[in-house]
Amino acid sequence: MSPNELAAWVQAAAAVLTFLAAIVAVRITWLAPLRAARLAERLRVLSEREQGRREEKLRILRTLMNYRGADISNRESVNALNMIRIAYHDAPKVEAAFEKFLLYINGAENAENRSRAYIDIIVEMARSLNFPETISHDSINRGYFPLPPPSK
Repeated sequence: MSPNELAAWVQAAAAVLTFLAAIVAVRITWLAPLRAARLAERLRVLSEREQGRREEKLRILRTLMNYRGADISNRESVNALNMIRIAYHDAPKVEAAFEKFLLYINGAENAENRSRAYIDIIVEMARSLNFPETISHDSINRGYFPLPPPSK
Protein backbone atom coordinates (compact mmCIF):
# COMPACT_ATOMS: atom_id res chain seq x y z
CA MET A 1 0.00 0.00 0.00
CA SER A 2 1.39 3.30 -1.06
CA PRO A 3 1.58 6.31 1.20
CA ASN A 4 -1.18 8.01 -0.80
CA GLU A 5 -3.49 5.02 -0.39
CA LEU A 6 -2.74 4.86 3.33
CA ALA A 7 -3.47 8.58 3.67
CA ALA A 8 -6.77 8.07 1.83
CA TRP A 9 -7.76 5.25 4.18
CA VAL A 10 -6.83 7.29 7.26
CA GLN A 11 -8.78 10.25 5.88
CA ALA A 12 -11.81 8.02 5.19
CA ALA A 13 -11.63 6.52 8.68
CA ALA A 14 -11.37 10.01 10.17
CA ALA A 15 -14.41 11.12 8.17
CA VAL A 16 -16.43 8.12 9.38
CA LEU A 17 -15.41 8.76 13.00
CA THR A 18 -16.26 12.44 12.62
CA PHE A 19 -19.64 11.49 11.20
CA LEU A 20 -20.28 9.11 14.12
CA ALA A 21 -19.22 11.78 16.62
CA ALA A 22 -21.60 14.24 14.97
CA ILE A 23 -24.46 11.70 15.22
CA VAL A 24 -23.68 11.15 18.93
CA ALA A 25 -23.52 14.92 19.51
CA VAL A 26 -26.87 15.45 17.79
CA ARG A 27 -28.46 12.66 19.83
CA ILE A 28 -27.07 14.00 23.10
CA THR A 29 -28.15 17.51 22.18
CA TRP A 30 -31.64 16.20 21.43
CA LEU A 31 -31.91 14.05 24.60
CA ALA A 32 -30.31 16.48 27.06
CA PRO A 33 -33.32 18.81 27.39
CA LEU A 34 -35.66 15.83 27.81
CA ARG A 35 -33.49 14.32 30.52
CA ALA A 36 -33.05 17.69 32.17
CA ALA A 37 -36.82 18.19 32.20
CA ARG A 38 -37.36 14.72 33.71
CA LEU A 39 -34.71 15.38 36.33
CA ALA A 40 -36.21 18.78 37.16
CA GLU A 41 -39.65 17.20 37.54
CA ARG A 42 -38.30 14.47 39.82
CA LEU A 43 -36.54 17.06 41.95
CA ARG A 44 -39.71 19.17 42.12
CA VAL A 45 -41.78 16.17 43.23
CA LEU A 46 -39.19 15.20 45.85
CA SER A 47 -39.05 18.79 47.09
CA GLU A 48 -42.85 19.02 47.34
CA ARG A 49 -42.98 15.69 49.15
CA GLU A 50 -40.30 16.80 51.61
CA GLN A 51 -42.07 20.14 52.12
CA GLY A 52 -45.34 18.29 52.80
CA ARG A 53 -43.61 16.10 55.38
CA ARG A 54 -42.12 19.14 57.07
CA GLU A 55 -45.50 20.90 57.11
CA GLU A 56 -47.10 17.83 58.71
CA LYS A 57 -44.36 17.74 61.34
CA LEU A 58 -44.88 21.45 62.04
CA ARG A 59 -48.66 20.95 62.28
CA ILE A 60 -48.17 18.26 64.92
CA LEU A 61 -45.65 20.42 66.79
CA ARG A 62 -48.04 23.41 66.74
CA THR A 63 -50.89 21.28 68.04
CA LEU A 64 -48.82 19.93 70.92
CA MET A 65 -47.57 23.44 71.71
CA ASN A 66 -51.14 24.73 71.79
CA TYR A 67 -52.19 22.21 74.43
CA ARG A 68 -48.99 22.02 76.49
CA GLY A 69 -50.20 24.01 79.49
CA ALA A 70 -53.84 23.08 79.19
CA ASP A 71 -55.61 19.85 78.42
CA ILE A 72 -53.18 17.45 76.77
CA SER A 73 -55.95 14.86 76.65
CA ASN A 74 -57.88 17.07 74.21
CA ARG A 75 -58.85 15.18 71.06
CA GLU A 76 -56.63 17.34 68.82
CA SER A 77 -53.65 16.78 71.07
CA VAL A 78 -54.28 13.04 71.23
CA ASN A 79 -54.61 12.88 67.44
CA ALA A 80 -51.33 14.75 67.05
CA LEU A 81 -49.61 12.43 69.54
CA ASN A 82 -50.86 9.42 67.62
CA MET A 83 -49.38 10.77 64.38
CA ILE A 84 -45.86 11.03 65.82
CA ARG A 85 -44.83 7.51 64.81
CA ILE A 86 -45.69 8.19 61.18
CA ALA A 87 -44.60 11.81 60.79
CA TYR A 88 -41.41 11.51 62.87
CA HIS A 89 -40.41 7.99 61.82
CA ASP A 90 -37.04 9.41 60.79
CA ALA A 91 -36.38 11.09 64.15
CA PRO A 92 -35.32 8.47 66.73
CA LYS A 93 -35.07 11.01 69.58
CA VAL A 94 -38.67 12.08 69.02
CA GLU A 95 -39.79 8.47 68.99
CA ALA A 96 -37.85 7.80 72.20
CA ALA A 97 -39.45 10.83 73.90
CA PHE A 98 -42.86 9.59 72.76
CA GLU A 99 -42.15 6.11 74.19
CA LYS A 100 -41.18 7.71 77.50
CA PHE A 101 -44.42 9.72 77.46
CA LEU A 102 -46.42 6.53 76.95
CA LEU A 103 -45.03 5.18 80.22
CA TYR A 104 -46.92 7.92 82.08
CA ILE A 105 -50.22 8.13 80.21
CA ASN A 106 -52.41 6.71 82.97
CA GLY A 107 -52.88 7.63 86.60
CA ALA A 108 -53.03 10.86 88.50
CA GLU A 109 -49.75 9.98 90.25
CA ASN A 110 -48.01 10.25 86.87
CA ALA A 111 -49.29 13.74 86.06
CA GLU A 112 -45.99 15.53 86.66
CA ASN A 113 -43.93 12.94 84.77
CA ARG A 114 -46.51 12.92 81.96
CA SER A 115 -46.37 16.70 81.65
CA ARG A 116 -42.57 16.68 81.60
CA ALA A 117 -42.49 13.88 79.02
CA TYR A 118 -45.01 15.80 76.87
CA ILE A 119 -42.72 18.84 76.88
CA ASP A 120 -39.74 16.58 76.10
CA ILE A 121 -41.54 15.41 72.95
CA ILE A 122 -42.01 19.04 71.87
CA VAL A 123 -38.34 19.85 72.52
CA GLU A 124 -37.16 16.85 70.49
CA MET A 125 -39.56 17.73 67.66
CA ALA A 126 -38.23 21.28 67.56
CA ARG A 127 -34.66 20.00 67.46
CA SER A 128 -35.43 17.50 64.72
CA LEU A 129 -36.84 20.40 62.67
CA ASN A 130 -33.58 22.32 63.18
CA PHE A 131 -34.98 24.98 65.48
CA PRO A 132 -32.31 26.74 67.56
CA GLU A 133 -30.61 24.78 70.34
CA THR A 134 -31.80 27.47 72.75
CA ILE A 135 -35.19 25.78 72.74
CA SER A 136 -35.28 23.80 75.95
CA HIS A 137 -37.73 22.22 78.33
CA ASP A 138 -37.88 25.45 80.36
CA SER A 139 -38.37 27.72 77.34
CA ILE A 140 -41.18 25.52 76.00
CA ASN A 141 -42.81 25.17 79.41
CA ARG A 142 -42.98 28.95 79.81
CA GLY A 143 -46.03 30.35 78.15
CA TYR A 144 -49.22 32.26 78.66
CA PHE A 145 -51.89 30.05 80.17
CA PRO A 146 -54.73 32.24 81.42
CA LEU A 147 -56.93 30.88 84.16
CA PRO A 148 -60.66 30.76 83.52
CA PRO A 149 -62.61 33.55 85.24
CA PRO A 150 -63.95 32.63 88.66
CA SER A 151 -67.51 31.33 88.61
CA LYS A 152 -70.10 33.40 90.39
